[in-house]
Amino acid sequence: MEEPTTKVAKKRYNTILKVALQLFLEKGYENTSLQDIIKASGGSLATIYKYFDGKDGLFYAILRHQIHIFESSAKNSLKIDEKLEVKDYLRSFGEFFINAIYDRQNLQLFRIIMIESFRDGGKMSDFFNNYAMTSLNNMLAVYFKKNSDKFRFSDHHFLASTFIALIRRNYMFDTVVSKSDTENAKKEKLASLDSMIDIFLAGTLKK
Repeated sequence: MEEPTTKVAKKRYNTILKVALQLFLEKGYENTSLQDIIKASGGSLATIYKYFDGKDGLFYAILRHQIHIFESSAKNSLKIDEKLEVKDYLRSFGEFFINAIYDRQNLQLFRIIMIESFRDGGKMSDFFNNYAMTSLNNMLAVYFKKNSDKFRFSDHHFLASTFIALIRRNYMFDTVVSKSDTENAKKEKLASLDSMIDIFLAGTLKK
């Protein structure tokens, strides 16, 4: 695979990413063919194989692009403010995380990842977790490290992964698998956020 170097090539590359994402979201991964993408984007099979090495490579490129957007948004939204109390920062983090995972486009991508992970032996879900979730975990771990004097545990990544797991609880089944009312599910999750933070802090803050 090659990286686009010229302005024209980069524009063509980004157009393919954008069009392919929309088609995958509308039709699903399995029901979207390279011909569909070529027809809608105005590209060519040669271009897709040149930059993405096929359909799987194209979808992974889309995931990397979406994860990059997510990371940039998280860094801008979750800057560490020394004046904030621990509970207030965790509330900001939790609200950002919940809104992100219940975003309609992200939900559709999660469903595709889950379905395709059965086909590829879990490679796609592993890829997503290794990039998106690890990045978010690292970001929260930095906060815990800066406030290590307040917590009983010195493993900052353990604290981060535990908090994320707590607010993510039941999400995969309730919204990705069962496709329940996601808007109500998000509201319920946000309404219970303070309780989840209290539970987390009760077990991790120094007395």
